[in-house]
Amino acid sequence: MAIQQSRYFVRLRPDLSAQEASEFRAFANKPPSGKPPSDARLTFACARIDFGHPIFAKLTINLDEGAASMDLWVPHKAILMIGDFSEMERPPVAFISD
Repeated sequence: MAIQQSRYFVRLRPDLSAQEASEFRAFANKPPSGKPPSDARLTFACARIDFGHPIFAKLTINLDEGAASMDLWVPHKAILMIGDFSEMERPPVAFISD
């Protein structure tokens, strides 16, 4: 099975509850400092994003270089923004809740 390259990034809302943030922290990208990610800045590098489910988005992520990808289901309401690494000059799409 080929390893999918991460093309997109997904950042979660900074106002998630402590419990919600802790559920996703282990899967988030580590900052350049190597410290664990802050609950206010949980970001995922994704090879694929699927919004086919009415409540959850399926993020196909790679936890480590060379590791097989895995699917992570995240509620739509928890997503703050989505961006494309290949289009860094363009701003990411931000989701505003009503």
